[in-house]
Order: sequence, then structure tokens, then C-alpha cells
Amino acid sequence: MKAQEVAQKAAAYFRSQPGLARLLAGCVEKYRRHGRLAGKVMLSKASEEERQALEAFLRRRLEAEETLLISLREVALALQATCFAEADLLAVLQAYAGEELLPRSQVRLMAQEQRDLFFQQLLRENSQPSTQRWLQAVWEKDAGVQRAQRAYTNGCEEEQQLFSLAAKALAQLSEAKERLPVYAARIFGDPHALDSTTALGRVFLEALCFLRPEAGQDDFSRTEEEAELLYHFGLLRDDVLNFVTCAGLAAFRQQGDCEMEVSYWREAWRQRAVLNAPLRELANLSSLRPAGKAKEVVYIVENSGVFSALLDVFEQSSLPLPPLVCTHGNFKLASWVAVNLLTAGGCTLCYSGDLDPEGLLAADALYKRNPQQVRLWHYGLEDYHFALPKEAPLLPEARLKKLEGLSCPELRAVAQVLQQKKRAAYQEALLSNLLADLLLLVQGDGSPEPKSQENDSEEPSP
Repeated sequence: MKAQEVAQKAAAYFRSQPGLARLLAGCVEKYRRHGRLAGKVMLSKASEEERQALEAFLRRRLEAEETLLISLREVALALQATCFAEADLLAVLQAYAGEELLPRSQVRLMAQEQRDLFFQQLLRENSQPSTQRWLQAVWEKDAGVQRAQRAYTNGCEEEQQLFSLAAKALAQLSEAKERLPVYAARIFGDPHALDSTTALGRVFLEALCFLRPEAGQDDFSRTEEEAELLYHFGLLRDDVLNFVTCAGLAAFRQQGDCEMEVSYWREAWRQRAVLNAPLRELANLSSLRPAGKAKEVVYIVENSGVFSALLDVFEQSSLPLPPLVCTHGNFKLASWVAVNLLTAGGCTLCYSGDLDPEGLLAADALYKRNPQQVRLWHYGLEDYHFALPKEAPLLPEARLKKLEGLSCPELRAVAQVLQQKKRAAYQEALLSNLLADLLLLVQGDGSPEPKSQENDSEEPSP
């Protein structure tokens, strides 16, 4: 009988002996670790079944010890005393394991060589610079690409194919805006291929995040963080339900070398109307500015009730609506796009929100992005004490802990007192102060100018 056949029969015999399973598995592990048949297998708390099977195979009595130590040399000699003597121990262990046994050092070397070939091929196939940067980072195991590294390490062909698909998606990015489902359908024939619920979508998002290192540093929900990341690369996830509410603003769109005013924004100001501006519309603009004659200052509030209460006063008077924006809570993607358009228009932004941990974090996120053009609107210590209710519930420590690491000095001072008092104040209590500032801004601005044209054509920027 050939030695290979004997090894297979020996392996089958050992598999039929549960009492020898740990011994054989230990021998396999020792060979993989050392690359030779050396060392001892340690068997702790051997059962009676194991003890009997080992004594029969090794042909010696085992002492009733807590831990048994059996050398691979003894196992090889014991094998020679059986009917499987024609097969050496390594052949039997390989048959038992069902694969060729290789030292771990050799396995690692082979895996590294295979990895090198895999990424070298991908780099040859994808010459686009940003795609190459990402692939090179995954190949070299840089920080920020852990998900992609795990996808390769898992080793299955389906997950390794993610790299080719993600590289294909990255190569198609352009400055033109496109909806994510349309983009995915155009490239892969599946509108859901790049959804964040899919493995490809998650790897794609991580690649975008790597290519834009500043992504993900502001304090807003993960959904909004992903939406802004996609928008930065020209991909829109939801451009209708994602909106901000605006009053008293003029909008401009770039056409060739000049900016043209978008007429319906001007008409809304003339008609003293409020606009819900969805991301779909904002994405086509180049800047936003106050529509009246007032200086380039725009006020932002996060609370829709406060927004409406302020505008109620202006609607009951002959004064034009002030330049006012409502974000409806924490900053969404449309909010950040509006902020970018306002700063592009040279505006100073005055922001008002609640004096609680979440409100301070939102104000700080805005300040960090535009420290030169952002002014905090009634966010000082005097405002906090003025707005603080006489009876207010204590804030939990988990919320107060969020205040660590604020960038803005003014907010840090408020945060320190807030942490001491453990009570929040809200912008509704500052409504009269906010209103006074808006009235000062528009005093002398005059009533809206009469319409100069009846059609919807766009007017050049003055």
C-alpha cells in the first residue's frame, strides 16, 4: 500500500477516536508554529476518555496529573508501532488537517506576496490619482481605511471584488452634481449598489472619507455626516426633504464669468414671503446675500418657533423681512450648504441657539468652520443668566460631558457655568433681545423696492 493511502487511513482512524482529537490538533498547531515536528502538546484537564485513548496509543500508563505533556517525538514513535508505520507523522497530520501544513512564517510570506500582486494589479488597472491614493493606503495599511483592510483580510473572492467595484465608482466622480441612486445605476446597473447598508456602499464611503480627511469632525448625526461627505464629491442622497427656511435673502447663480440673481428669491422678498429652500435648489446656487440695503449680516436660528415669532413682528409692520435663516434643529446638509453660500457672499453670520449642551455644540461646529465670519448671537454669560429659568431640571452628566473640547472661547466660558449649574437655558427666553437686534438692522432699510419686471428671468448681480 502506498504511503499516502496509509496516511489517509491513519487520519480516518484518528478522526474516529474522540479521545485523540486534542492531541492531533495540538500536533498540527505545533508544526504550523515551528515548521518542524518538535515541541510538546499540553493537554490540561484530560478527561477519562482521553486518558484511556492516549494510554492505548502511546502504550504507557499516564499519571493522574492535572496537565499532560506529550512530545511530538513520542507521537511519531507511537505511530511507528501501529499498522500505519509506513506513513510518517507529517503525512498523517496533513491528511488529518485536510490540507498541506505550512509554517506560519511561510504562510505569512505567501499571503504578503499574494496581497502585493493583488494591489499591484489594481493600481495598474486604475490610473485615476485619487483612486490610486486610496488603493495605496489600503495596500500599505494606513490609518483611515480599516474597513477596506478587513474586507481584504477576510479573503473571500466576493469581498476582494469590492476593491475593483469601489475603484470603478471613485473613478467616475466629477464636479457635476448627481443623485446617488442614479450614479449607482449608471455605473453598476443597480440604484442601491452604493447604499450605506451594502458592503460596497460602506467601503465606498470609507474611501471618500479617506480622500477628504476633514470629514466627520463636526458634531452632527452620522446620517448628515455621510450626506455632506457625498455632497462634497457631487453626490446627492436626498435633495428635496433636506432643506432650510429663509427670509430676506437674495440668491445668485454662476453663469459663465458673472453671477446672475435668481429672480424668484428677490420676488419672495418683495412679497414678504418665506422660502423653504431644499438642497436641490441650493446646490445650483453660487452665493446668498441679504436682499435689502442692510449690511452683509445674516442671522441664523435653529428653532422654527423662534423664527416664526420674530417674523410675525415684521409682517405686522411696514418693515421688510430681515435676512434670517432657520436650520430646524441641528445642522443638516442643506444647512451647511446654505452657510457656505452665505460665506461665499461675504456675509457675517450671527447664530442663535439654545444654551444647552447640544446647542453649544452646534454653535461650536459652525464657529470651527468659519471663525472669521461667524458671530455668536446672544450666547454670552449674561444671556445664559438672563434666560435661565427659575425652576429647571438638572441635566444628566452624559449630556454635560459633551461640552468637553469646545473650540470657541466664548462658548467654553458658558459651558463652564452650565456644567456648574447643570441647568439649560433656551433661546425662547431671549426672543425680545433677538428681535431688538433685527429691528436695528432693518431700520432705515426701507420698504421692498417695487417690481422692475414681471417675468422670471434672472437679474445680473449688482
